[in-house]
Amino acid sequence: MKEQRNSTFDILKGIGILCVIAGHSRISPFLTQFVFSFHMPLFFLVGGYFYKLRRTDKAYVQWNIRRLFYPYVFTCLIYIIYAIISRFVPQLERHGLFGTIIASLYGSGSPQNSYILNSLPMLGAIWFLPALFWCKLLYNILSNKFQSASLHIVVLAASIFAMLAHKIFSPPLSLFQGMTAVVFFHIGYLYRHHAPSFYMLIVCFICWCISICYSHINLVTCTMKLYPIDILGACGGTYFMYLLSTCIARVDGLKTIFEKCGVLSMPILCFHFLELHIRVGMQLHLRGIFSYIFSFAFPIIMSYLFLQTKLGQLIFEPMKVDNSAR
Repeated sequence: MKEQRNSTFDILKGIGILCVIAGHSRISPFLTQFVFSFHMPLFFLVGGYFYKLRRTDKAYVQWNIRRLFYPYVFTCLIYIIYAIISRFVPQLERHGLFGTIIASLYGSGSPQNSYILNSLPMLGAIWFLPALFWCKLLYNILSNKFQSASLHIVVLAASIFAMLAHKIFSPPLSLFQGMTAVVFFHIGYLYRHHAPSFYMLIVCFICWCISICYSHINLVTCTMKLYPIDILGACGGTYFMYLLSTCIARVDGLKTIFEKCGVLSMPILCFHFLELHIRVGMQLHLRGIFSYIFSFAFPIIMSYLFLQTKLGQLIFEPMKVDNSAR
């Protein structure tokens, strides 16, 4: 029997995806710093919270490819098609076709931050999709091979290795980003089975404040300036947003909006990527507050409309499963 979908976590993911858009809008430096302190770790923490140990067999890998790479390929194809069309339509902002294809095929969030192959074009927001695939695959492999204290050490070592190795080389399809984030995935899993004490939550909240003021988390560049403090701080920020989600769940109108955004978080991410790179609002000559409103409205509305089509359901169909699935 399927477990009932947990609406509080959908609201939490809704907050997370709206924070992703807000973080890319560059409304203010403080808002960007605040959002980056927890917004991407939030999704890995939630993923770990609902993780269930499985054999790393062909079916497991295929299911995760289906769930994460179908949306990735679809979004890249739309981006490439736009780059082709923009070469023949003067009214559209032109995008380099070769660079677009290379960025899509290589799929690295931030190769320019590495020593080797740093001239490759950056992919953008959908780096998260292949990164989550590697994170889940790696964690499932490690969980099948290691137990208890050994697993803690290996996960931490994998995360630190990826952060350091990324300075030298950024592999295809955001592999190191997924490895860096595996520590958050592990913490999410631990939280479900071993809830932290009140005092630990206070420590996490203090670390979150320090991280906002004095550090910087950017998983796309595998960067955490104050590594242990940033990890605890991201957990504190996510837990604060979880408490906020429980409050929103009591207000019917807000609950519907944030819950829907959470359920549609993956297509919203994909359409946000397209809006961000194609710069739809700018090409419509929107400025100021109208530009900011459009940056939120466009991916949400497009996601809802696209999910009404058979193609949308084919690409994003695994989202219909409950929170605990795979």
